[in-house]
Amino acid sequence: MQKTLISNADNKTNSEKYALSFKSDDQQMVNGTLALPINYKGTPKLALLLHAMGTDENLWWSESMISGSKISDKLLEKGYSVLTLDARRHGKRILDELTARDMIAKAHSNEPRLYTDMIIGTVRDYRLALGWAKKELKLDQTSILVAGYSMGAQMSLLLASYESDINEAVVMVPPFVSELQSPVAPRLHVSRIKNNVNLMYLAAKQDPYSSSENTQMVFNKIATKNKSIQWFE
Repeated sequence: MQKTLISNADNKTNSEKYALSFKSDDQQMVNGTLALPINYKGTPKLALLLHAMGTDENLWWSESMISGSKISDKLLEKGYSVLTLDARRHGKRILDELTARDMIAKAHSNEPRLYTDMIIGTVRDYRLALGWAKKELKLDQTSILVAGYSMGAQMSLLLASYESDINEAVVMVPPFVSELQSPVAPRLHVSRIKNNVNLMYLAAKQDPYSSSENTQMVFNKIATKNKSIQWFE
C-alpha cells in the first residue's frame, strides 16, 4: 500500500487526507482516498464508502449528486477514518468507452461476465483495503461501518455478508439482481450478515432498478435482527 499526503489539517473537518494505491490480488492497480480525523480522543473507527455506478470515489468528497461530502464530513466529525476506492472500470480505472448504461445492459444480457467481474473484483479490493486498515489504523474491531449508494449499496451488502468485523451498514437503494444464480445477487448472500451488525436500508418505492416487492424480499433475507428499512416515495 502506498499512502501519500494530499492535504494537511482541514479546518472544516479537522482531518488529514491521503491518496492510496495498491495492487490487488490479481495485480490490478487500485486507487483511493483515506481521510483521518486529527486529535480525536476516542477509539479508532473506520467507514468504507462505496460509490454508485457511473460515478467514482469523488462522490463522497463533493457536494454533487447525493451531497456525499456531508456524509464523509459528519463521519470524520464523529471520529471515523473514511476510506473510498474507485470501483473497477470507474474513475481512474476506466478501461474503455463502456458507459454505466452499457454496463447495466451487460448485467441483464446473456453475457454478464464484465459486470459480475467488476462487482466481484471491487469487493475483493475493498476486503484487501480493509485488512490493511485494520492493522495500519489499529482499529477498534467493533467500529467498522460500510455504506454505499446504488451499485455501492449492492457491494456493501456483499461486504457485510463476508467481513465479520463490519458491524454497521447503511445501504441506499441497492439494485435488484434478477438472474437466478448470479454470484453478485445480494439475496444469495445476506443470510450471512450476523446479528452484531446494525443495518439501515434506505429504499425507494419508485426505484426503476428494484421493485418494492423485490426490495422487501431482499431486506427480509438479511439475517441480522438489528435492521430497519426506511421507504421514500
